[in-house]
Amino acid sequence: LVLGVGAGFTAAWRLSMPYLDYLRGSLVPLLLICAAVLVVAVLGTALAPRLAALRLPSRLPDVVAALVVAATLILAARPWFQTVRRFPDNEYDRRTRDFIEAIQRGTGLPPDGTRLYYEHSLTWVTWYVGLPVVLLATLAAVILARRLTTPVCSGAGRGSQGAGRSAGTAEAPVPTINAGIAGPHEPDQAPGVGAHGAAEADDAIPGTSGADRAEAITSTAVPVNGADDPIIEAGAGDQKSRAEAGVHGADRAVGGGGV
Repeated sequence: LVLGVGAGFTAAWRLSMPYLDYLRGSLVPLLLICAAVLVVAVLGTALAPRLAALRLPSRLPDVVAALVVAATLILAARPWFQTVRRFPDNEYDRRTRDFIEAIQRGTGLPPDGTRLYYEHSLTWVTWYVGLPVVLLATLAAVILARRLTTPVCSGAGRGSQGAGRSAGTAEAPVPTINAGIAGPHEPDQAPGVGAHGAAEADDAIPGTSGADRAEAITSTAVPVNGADDPIIEAGAGDQKSRAEAGVHGADRAVGGGGV
């Protein structure tokens, strides 16, 4: 395990350091949580005899389970009280800002390239995997939280028991709160754009097919991305294909024609 983790970190450091540095807003919290869980597991094992003498409130499992449900509801309500923005400070972010504005103009939204739509992160998860999966995952997290805290209240199962499951539970909300790990794809995958744009897709660029709208949406962004860089050209093509898929979905949502 140690060799595998070491090899992974070495490869990341040697091959992907610029990208990891760009994603530090999500990556660093994940690593800190993993380190904290490891420290707690070691301390719990070392202090197990003393911890066994402690008696915590019997309602602790219910409180922790309620906190899990509350956290899920807060994530679902984020669009009502939060707007996540990023103000570009490098060329890559400026390209992303321009592409976001192109998508917004093409779908009839007010252009604001600083928006990242991260407040819609739980909506994105629901869009990708479906509402039943999200509800079942929340239920599973509630059950897991109760099972991890019940032994603590009864004086059994101390130490490192459940440390791995605790790590997974603690890590899960981090990319949902800060979706920076998907940084290259905010503009073309954000359902926050698509959900609003679907209602106005036919009015935004009337009399055109989904493919034509995708071309119109991306044509203003592709030149900004640089025509001489093969990597950027490939990214532009990927952006266009995703935008076309998104507009096709918008067409179906409003009953328009397909691509």
